[in-house]
Amino acid sequence: MAEPQVIDFANAQSTARSTSFWGRLGAILGMSHDGKRSIYSVYGYDESLSGDMGFARMYAYSRRQGIANRLTFGVAKTCWRDGFEVLSDSDNKDSQQLVDALTALNKKGMLKKLEQADILNRIGRFSVLLVGVPDGRKLSDPVGAVAGDGFKSIYFKAFAYDGITIHKTDGDHKSARFGLPELYQVRRGNQRGDSEKDTGTTQALVVHWTRLVHLNENALDSDVEGMGALEPIFNRILDLDKATGGSSEAYFRNARGRIAYEIDKDFAAGFAKDPTSKEAFDEGAKKFTNEWQDHTVAAGATVKSLPTAHHSPL
Repeated sequence: MAEPQVIDFANAQSTARSTSFWGRLGAILGMSHDGKRSIYSVYGYDESLSGDMGFARMYAYSRRQGIANRLTFGVAKTCWRDGFEVLSDSDNKDSQQLVDALTALNKKGMLKKLEQADILNRIGRFSVLLVGVPDGRKLSDPVGAVAGDGFKSIYFKAFAYDGITIHKTDGDHKSARFGLPELYQVRRGNQRGDSEKDTGTTQALVVHWTRLVHLNENALDSDVEGMGALEPIFNRILDLDKATGGSSEAYFRNARGRIAYEIDKDFAAGFAKDPTSKEAFDEGAKKFTNEWQDHTVAAGATVKSLPTAHHSPL
Protein backbone atom coordinates (compact mmCIF):
# COMPACT_ATOMS: atom_id res chain seq x y z
CA MET A 1 0.00 0.00 0.00
CA ALA A 2 1.29 3.46 -0.88
CA GLU A 3 2.41 5.75 1.90
CA PRO A 4 -0.07 8.58 2.79
CA GLN A 5 2.52 11.18 1.73
CA VAL A 6 2.78 9.59 -1.72
CA ILE A 7 -1.00 9.54 -2.10
CA ASP A 8 -1.26 13.17 -1.01
CA PHE A 9 1.47 14.15 -3.47
CA ALA A 10 -0.26 12.29 -6.33
CA ASN A 11 -3.60 13.91 -5.48
CA ALA A 12 -1.97 17.35 -5.39
CA GLN A 13 -0.34 16.76 -8.79
CA SER A 14 -3.63 15.58 -10.28
CA THR A 15 -5.46 18.62 -8.90
CA ALA A 16 -2.80 20.97 -10.25
CA ARG A 17 -3.00 19.42 -13.71
CA SER A 18 -6.82 19.56 -13.67
CA THR A 19 -6.80 23.20 -12.54
CA SER A 20 -4.24 24.09 -15.20
CA PHE A 21 -6.26 22.30 -17.92
CA TRP A 22 -9.59 23.93 -17.04
CA GLY A 23 -7.86 27.28 -16.67
CA ARG A 24 -6.45 26.99 -20.19
CA LEU A 25 -9.79 25.77 -21.53
CA GLY A 26 -11.60 28.71 -19.93
CA ALA A 27 -9.10 31.10 -21.47
CA ILE A 28 -9.65 29.78 -25.02
CA LEU A 29 -13.43 29.35 -24.80
CA GLY A 30 -15.07 31.75 -27.22
CA MET A 31 -11.77 32.83 -28.78
CA SER A 32 -11.00 32.98 -32.51
CA HIS A 33 -8.22 34.26 -34.80
CA ASP A 34 -5.57 32.47 -32.73
CA GLY A 35 -6.85 34.03 -29.52
CA LYS A 36 -6.85 37.58 -30.88
CA ARG A 37 -10.63 37.98 -30.90
CA SER A 38 -13.03 37.20 -28.07
CA ILE A 39 -16.31 36.09 -29.61
CA TYR A 40 -18.00 36.13 -26.20
CA SER A 41 -16.97 39.73 -25.60
CA VAL A 42 -17.87 40.91 -29.12
CA TYR A 43 -21.27 39.18 -29.15
CA GLY A 44 -22.13 40.00 -25.54
CA TYR A 45 -22.22 36.44 -24.19
CA ASP A 46 -21.57 35.50 -20.57
CA GLU A 47 -18.10 34.00 -20.20
CA SER A 48 -19.38 31.85 -17.34
CA LEU A 49 -22.78 30.70 -16.15
CA SER A 50 -21.49 29.01 -13.00
CA GLY A 51 -22.20 30.09 -9.45
CA ASP A 52 -25.04 32.13 -8.05
CA MET A 53 -24.81 34.93 -10.63
CA GLY A 54 -25.06 32.48 -13.51
CA PHE A 55 -28.11 30.94 -11.87
CA ALA A 56 -29.63 34.40 -11.35
CA ARG A 57 -29.29 35.13 -15.09
CA MET A 58 -30.97 31.88 -16.12
CA TYR A 59 -33.63 32.27 -13.42
CA ALA A 60 -34.56 35.71 -14.77
CA TYR A 61 -34.70 34.45 -18.37
CA SER A 62 -36.82 31.45 -17.40
CA ARG A 63 -39.45 33.90 -16.17
CA ARG A 64 -39.26 36.48 -18.95
CA GLN A 65 -38.25 34.73 -22.16
CA GLY A 66 -40.71 32.38 -23.88
CA ILE A 67 -38.41 29.58 -25.03
CA ALA A 68 -36.51 29.56 -21.73
CA ASN A 69 -39.80 29.41 -19.84
CA ARG A 70 -41.05 26.51 -21.94
CA LEU A 71 -37.86 24.52 -21.39
CA THR A 72 -37.90 25.01 -17.62
CA PHE A 73 -41.44 25.58 -16.38
CA GLY A 74 -43.20 23.93 -19.31
CA VAL A 75 -41.30 20.64 -19.40
CA ALA A 76 -41.55 20.12 -15.64
CA LYS A 77 -45.26 20.98 -15.57
CA THR A 78 -45.93 18.55 -18.43
CA CYS A 79 -44.05 15.85 -16.55
CA TRP A 80 -45.90 16.21 -13.26
CA ARG A 81 -49.36 17.47 -14.24
CA ASP A 82 -50.90 13.99 -14.47
CA GLY A 83 -49.11 12.68 -11.41
CA PHE A 84 -48.15 9.03 -11.43
CA GLU A 85 -49.86 5.70 -11.02
CA VAL A 86 -48.78 2.89 -8.76
CA LEU A 87 -49.84 -0.57 -9.88
CA SER A 88 -50.25 -2.83 -6.88
CA ASP A 89 -51.52 -6.26 -6.05
CA SER A 90 -54.63 -5.90 -3.95
CA ASP A 91 -53.66 -9.07 -2.10
CA ASN A 92 -50.23 -7.68 -1.23
CA LYS A 93 -50.48 -5.79 2.05
CA ASP A 94 -47.14 -3.95 1.64
CA SER A 95 -47.96 -2.88 -1.89
CA GLN A 96 -51.35 -1.53 -0.91
CA GLN A 97 -49.78 0.30 2.05
CA LEU A 98 -47.45 2.09 -0.40
CA VAL A 99 -50.43 3.16 -2.53
CA ASP A 100 -52.25 4.50 0.52
CA ALA A 101 -49.14 6.40 1.68
CA LEU A 102 -48.60 8.03 -1.72
CA THR A 103 -52.26 9.02 -1.88
CA ALA A 104 -51.96 10.69 1.52
CA LEU A 105 -48.74 12.47 0.51
CA ASN A 106 -50.35 13.78 -2.67
CA LYS A 107 -53.08 15.34 -0.58
CA LYS A 108 -50.33 17.22 1.30
CA GLY A 109 -49.08 18.77 -1.95
CA MET A 110 -46.16 16.47 -2.70
CA LEU A 111 -46.65 16.51 -6.48
CA LYS A 112 -46.81 20.30 -6.64
CA LYS A 113 -43.60 20.62 -4.64
CA LEU A 114 -41.89 17.98 -6.79
CA GLU A 115 -42.84 20.07 -9.81
CA GLN A 116 -41.35 23.21 -8.22
CA ALA A 117 -38.12 21.38 -7.36
CA ASP A 118 -37.93 20.02 -10.91
CA ILE A 119 -38.35 23.52 -12.40
CA LEU A 120 -35.53 24.82 -10.19
CA ASN A 121 -33.42 21.82 -11.15
CA ARG A 122 -33.88 22.60 -14.85
CA ILE A 123 -32.84 26.23 -14.28
CA GLY A 124 -29.81 25.53 -12.10
CA ARG A 125 -27.33 22.68 -11.79
CA PHE A 126 -29.32 20.96 -9.07
CA SER A 127 -32.06 21.55 -6.53
CA VAL A 128 -33.29 19.86 -3.37
CA LEU A 129 -36.69 19.13 -1.90
CA LEU A 130 -36.92 19.22 1.88
CA VAL A 131 -39.33 16.66 3.34
CA GLY A 132 -40.43 17.92 6.73
CA VAL A 133 -40.94 14.71 8.68
CA PRO A 134 -42.43 15.17 12.18
CA ASP A 135 -40.09 12.77 13.97
CA GLY A 136 -39.21 15.11 16.83
CA ARG A 137 -35.56 15.37 15.82
CA LYS A 138 -33.45 18.26 14.57
CA LEU A 139 -33.23 18.80 10.82
CA SER A 140 -29.48 18.18 11.09
CA ASP A 141 -30.10 14.66 12.51
CA PRO A 142 -30.88 11.59 10.37
CA VAL A 143 -34.58 11.13 9.79
CA GLY A 144 -36.28 9.00 12.41
CA ALA A 145 -39.49 7.02 12.80
CA VAL A 146 -42.81 8.79 13.09
CA ALA A 147 -45.35 7.62 15.61
CA GLY A 148 -49.03 7.66 14.70
CA ASP A 149 -50.32 9.45 11.61
CA GLY A 150 -47.28 11.50 10.60
CA PHE A 151 -48.88 12.59 7.33
CA LYS A 152 -50.96 15.20 9.16
CA SER A 153 -47.96 17.47 9.76
CA ILE A 154 -45.56 16.50 6.96
CA TYR A 155 -44.52 19.29 4.58
CA PHE A 156 -42.37 19.86 1.50
CA LYS A 157 -40.23 22.83 0.47
CA ALA A 158 -38.11 23.23 -2.67
CA PHE A 159 -34.76 25.06 -2.61
CA ALA A 160 -32.90 26.44 -5.61
CA TYR A 161 -29.23 26.18 -6.56
CA ASP A 162 -28.33 29.64 -5.25
CA GLY A 163 -29.75 28.81 -1.83
CA ILE A 164 -27.91 25.53 -1.28
CA THR A 165 -24.46 24.99 0.24
CA ILE A 166 -22.86 21.60 0.84
CA HIS A 167 -22.13 21.89 4.55
CA LYS A 168 -20.39 18.53 5.01
CA THR A 169 -19.37 15.72 2.65
CA ASP A 170 -18.89 12.04 3.45
CA GLY A 171 -15.11 11.60 3.36
CA ASP A 172 -14.99 7.88 4.19
CA HIS A 173 -13.75 6.11 1.05
CA LYS A 174 -15.23 2.85 2.38
CA SER A 175 -18.71 4.35 2.58
CA ALA A 176 -21.28 3.82 -0.17
CA ARG A 177 -21.90 7.58 0.01
CA PHE A 178 -18.23 8.55 -0.35
CA GLY A 179 -18.00 12.05 -1.86
CA LEU A 180 -21.71 12.73 -1.46
CA PRO A 181 -23.20 15.44 0.78
CA GLU A 182 -23.90 14.47 4.36
CA LEU A 183 -25.21 17.83 5.54
CA TYR A 184 -26.71 20.63 3.44
CA GLN A 185 -27.27 24.27 4.33
CA VAL A 186 -30.42 25.55 2.63
CA ARG A 187 -32.19 28.88 2.41
CA ARG A 188 -34.06 30.94 -0.16
CA GLY A 189 -31.54 32.37 -2.63
CA ASN A 190 -30.99 36.13 -2.60
CA GLN A 191 -29.12 36.61 -5.89
CA ARG A 192 -32.09 36.84 -8.24
CA GLY A 193 -32.67 40.57 -8.34
CA ASP A 194 -36.43 40.27 -7.90
CA SER A 195 -38.64 41.85 -5.27
CA GLU A 196 -40.75 38.87 -4.28
CA LYS A 197 -41.65 38.46 -0.66
CA ASP A 198 -40.74 34.99 0.54
CA THR A 199 -43.41 33.27 2.58
CA GLY A 200 -41.07 30.49 3.63
CA THR A 201 -37.92 30.43 5.69
CA THR A 202 -35.27 33.07 5.05
CA GLN A 203 -32.80 31.76 7.61
CA ALA A 204 -30.18 29.14 6.78
CA LEU A 205 -31.07 25.62 7.88
CA VAL A 206 -28.61 22.75 8.26
CA VAL A 207 -30.33 19.59 7.01
CA HIS A 208 -29.27 15.94 6.99
CA TRP A 209 -29.27 14.26 3.57
CA THR A 210 -31.92 11.72 4.64
CA ARG A 211 -34.45 14.56 4.80
CA LEU A 212 -33.80 15.81 1.28
CA VAL A 213 -34.49 14.68 -2.26
CA HIS A 214 -31.55 15.80 -4.45
CA LEU A 215 -32.43 16.48 -8.10
CA ASN A 216 -29.94 16.95 -10.94
CA GLU A 217 -29.80 16.16 -14.65
CA ASN A 218 -26.96 15.59 -17.13
CA ALA A 219 -24.38 14.98 -14.40
CA LEU A 220 -21.08 13.53 -15.61
CA ASP A 221 -18.28 12.89 -13.12
CA SER A 222 -20.18 14.67 -10.34
CA ASP A 223 -23.03 13.07 -8.43
CA VAL A 224 -23.97 16.47 -7.02
CA GLU A 225 -24.02 19.00 -9.86
CA GLY A 226 -25.58 18.43 -13.26
CA MET A 227 -26.29 20.88 -16.08
CA GLY A 228 -29.44 22.99 -16.38
CA ALA A 229 -31.57 22.97 -19.52
CA LEU A 230 -30.69 26.57 -20.44
CA GLU A 231 -26.92 26.46 -20.06
CA PRO A 232 -26.08 24.82 -23.45
CA ILE A 233 -28.41 27.14 -25.39
CA PHE A 234 -28.06 30.37 -23.43
CA ASN A 235 -26.02 32.07 -26.16
CA ARG A 236 -28.76 31.30 -28.69
CA ILE A 237 -31.40 32.71 -26.33
CA LEU A 238 -29.39 35.94 -26.14
CA ASP A 239 -29.09 35.93 -29.94
CA LEU A 240 -32.86 35.61 -30.25
CA ASP A 241 -33.35 38.63 -28.00
CA LYS A 242 -30.83 40.63 -30.02
CA ALA A 243 -32.30 39.60 -33.38
CA THR A 244 -35.96 40.22 -32.53
CA GLY A 245 -35.30 43.34 -30.46
CA GLY A 246 -32.83 44.76 -32.97
CA SER A 247 -35.09 44.23 -35.99
CA SER A 248 -38.04 45.78 -34.16
CA GLU A 249 -35.96 48.77 -33.11
CA ALA A 250 -34.61 49.18 -36.67
CA TYR A 251 -38.13 49.07 -38.09
CA PHE A 252 -39.37 51.63 -35.57
CA ARG A 253 -36.51 54.05 -36.18
CA ASN A 254 -36.71 53.76 -39.97
CA ALA A 255 -40.51 54.02 -39.98
CA ARG A 256 -40.22 57.24 -38.02
CA GLY A 257 -37.76 58.57 -40.55
CA ARG A 258 -34.70 60.69 -39.95
CA ILE A 259 -34.23 64.41 -40.15
CA ALA A 260 -31.27 66.76 -40.42
CA TYR A 261 -31.04 70.27 -38.98
CA GLU A 262 -29.19 72.91 -40.95
CA ILE A 263 -28.56 75.51 -38.25
CA ASP A 264 -28.03 79.16 -39.13
CA LYS A 265 -24.47 80.16 -38.21
CA ASP A 266 -25.62 83.19 -36.22
CA PHE A 267 -28.09 81.03 -34.32
CA ALA A 268 -25.39 78.39 -33.68
CA ALA A 269 -23.07 81.06 -32.32
CA GLY A 270 -25.76 82.00 -29.82
CA PHE A 271 -25.59 78.50 -28.32
CA ALA A 272 -22.24 79.35 -26.78
CA LYS A 273 -23.75 82.38 -25.04
CA ASP A 274 -27.02 80.74 -24.04
CA PRO A 275 -26.62 77.07 -23.00
CA THR A 276 -30.31 76.95 -22.09
CA SER A 277 -31.31 77.46 -25.73
CA LYS A 278 -28.99 74.68 -26.90
CA GLU A 279 -30.36 72.35 -24.22
CA ALA A 280 -33.95 73.09 -25.27
CA PHE A 281 -33.07 72.53 -28.93
CA ASP A 282 -31.38 69.19 -28.21
CA GLU A 283 -34.28 68.08 -26.01
CA GLY A 284 -36.78 68.76 -28.78
CA ALA A 285 -34.70 66.78 -31.29
CA LYS A 286 -34.44 63.82 -28.88
CA LYS A 287 -38.19 63.77 -28.24
CA PHE A 288 -38.87 63.66 -31.98
CA THR A 289 -36.34 60.86 -32.52
CA ASN A 290 -36.86 58.63 -29.48
CA GLU A 291 -40.41 59.35 -28.35
CA TRP A 292 -43.83 59.71 -29.94
CA GLN A 293 -43.65 63.45 -30.49
CA ASP A 294 -44.60 64.11 -34.13
CA HIS A 295 -43.38 67.70 -34.31
CA THR A 296 -40.20 69.56 -33.54
CA VAL A 297 -39.45 73.23 -32.95
CA ALA A 298 -36.57 74.31 -35.14
CA ALA A 299 -36.19 78.05 -34.60
CA GLY A 300 -32.98 79.17 -36.27
CA ALA A 301 -32.66 75.93 -38.27
CA THR A 302 -33.95 74.39 -41.48
CA VAL A 303 -35.31 70.85 -41.14
CA LYS A 304 -34.70 68.38 -43.95
CA SER A 305 -35.85 64.80 -44.26
CA LEU A 306 -33.18 62.19 -44.96
CA PRO A 307 -34.00 59.21 -47.22
CA THR A 308 -34.27 56.09 -45.10
CA ALA A 309 -34.53 52.46 -46.22
CA HIS A 310 -37.80 51.11 -44.88
CA HIS A 311 -38.05 47.31 -44.78
CA SER A 312 -40.33 44.89 -43.03
CA PRO A 313 -38.73 43.35 -39.89
CA LEU A 314 -39.61 39.90 -41.28
